[in-house]
Amino acid sequence: MSGSQHAMRYSVVRVVPDPIRDEPVNVGVLLQDLTTGEASVRFVKNVERLRTYTGEDIDTSTVDFALATIKDLVGSRHSEPDFIERLSRQYTQLVQFSTIAGSVASDLQDELDALYERFVSLESRGRRGKYVAITRKKLVARVRQALEAQSIETEIRRRVDGLLGSFVFDFVIDRERYSSLQCISLAGDIDQSTEEVKALAYSVRDIRNRGQKFSERRVAEFSLTSLIAPPPVETEATSSVRRILADVGDIGDSEQEFDRALQSFANA
Repeated sequence: MSGSQHAMRYSVVRVVPDPIRDEPVNVGVLLQDLTTGEASVRFVKNVERLRTYTGEDIDTSTVDFALATIKDLVGSRHSEPDFIERLSRQYTQLVQFSTIAGSVASDLQDELDALYERFVSLESRGRRGKYVAITRKKLVARVRQALEAQSIETEIRRRVDGLLGSFVFDFVIDRERYSSLQCISLAGDIDQSTEEVKALAYSVRDIRNRGQKFSERRVAEFSLTSLIAPPPVETEATSSVRRILADVGDIGDSEQEFDRALQSFANA
């Protein structure tokens, strides 16, 4: 399904602990391709964590059963044209569906993952599912703590020279080759973040060019891992930042990616 753009529709699956307060917590996304009829769903892995984020004594066994039933239905009857509408009418109590919305994408699974990160990702949200901004300073401190806990030796705030200038990286491992890690927060001024990311990408290319020109293998193979703290709302600008970073290195773009990105940095 790669290449051509397909019209799709989706609904966010929510848990509503108290119908009076009506404060839903998003736990998954159901997405359907209107061209092929194919559908896919993604849910949070640990329903028990809902108690932490809501402060409510949620009947997690009921939630688990409902989500498992929805997943089974997606696998058996997803091609029916009114599939999402019928499901939304069936689930109106503890588990509910949001209003159906549309999107356009070339790959069903990639779009599902993007929607999940945008609407669900409990790990980037605080009590009652509200967005919690993570500043670059906080992210750097967390990375430093994680690296120390794993006994990974790094140089902090290391300046690396290129042909046309130099750039200060948050963390650098200097072994047979350079491995760098940079923390990026999209929680603040996106214009400023975009300029900082452009400078980062430019510097990485410049450093690699220096190595190629002077046959310095360790610099030519300079690797970059970027850890990203999510924005309150996904926009074209934040998507652009991710594309810039993806062009020059590896990205850890969610809580689930944090440990993997650290290992990518340490083992590069």
